Amino acid sequence: MAQSTLDKNSRFKHIAYAITAVLVLIILSGCDFKTPASEPAQWAVVDEYQATKMLTDIAKSQNPYPEGLKDDEGLNQERRDLSKQINNLKRQIRARCTEKKSESRKISNSKSVGGSDLTVPPSPTKLAFSTDRVCQKQLEDDPLIHDLTEKQVAINKLFKERSSHEQKIKKAVKALLHQLIKQRFENEYALVLSKRSSTVLYNRSQQIVDVTEKLLDHIRTTEVVITVRDSM
Repeated sequence: MAQSTLDKNSRFKHIAYAITAVLVLIILSGCDFKTPASEPAQWAVVDEYQATKMLTDIAKSQNPYPEGLKDDEGLNQERRDLSKQINNLKRQIRARCTEKKSESRKISNSKSVGGSDLTVPPSPTKLAFSTDRVCQKQLEDDPLIHDLTEKQVAINKLFKERSSHEQKIKKAVKALLHQLIKQRFENEYALVLSKRSSTVLYNRSQQIVDVTEKLLDHIRTTEVVITVRDSM
């Protein structure tokens, strides 16, 4: 019985020594103790603005503006000049009309003072209305204003066509961007977010990798063809 008790005590001592030895080794190892490697990142972000700009430049080189729509600044300046000329001409016609209206009012007043009882001069209101109609007619029939207005309409049409062309490019670029992101990262990340607009509410691994440069390199090394369709 005594021998059995001694054997048990001996085993407990050996176990205690072993545990102590392990603890001492852990303490002594200090900085050399390694934690398990963290799991690879599953989420990534892309700066959509940079990628979109690169693709838009490619799209514009492959799908240039139609003839007459290229010089944006030139069209803007011409539109401003036309608007200024038209406004100046209208201002001059209205100024002449105002003078005539004032003269007609003076003549009407002098007639009402020195005229005979049988003469009924037109009222100032009728005179003003008649002068306004003549003035409006002059504005509508002025040949120079008419020509300048036609040019203005033609330029506005060019701007509309330019805007339509840009919208087609924007639509084609957006579709291709999503296709390229999927092509480049579908086997690498579970989720790719837009860096500028998306908010991450929960991320278990707390790891997000910015892969914008990888995407830009992929665009550079890929033979990108952007087709702009006529239908919006």
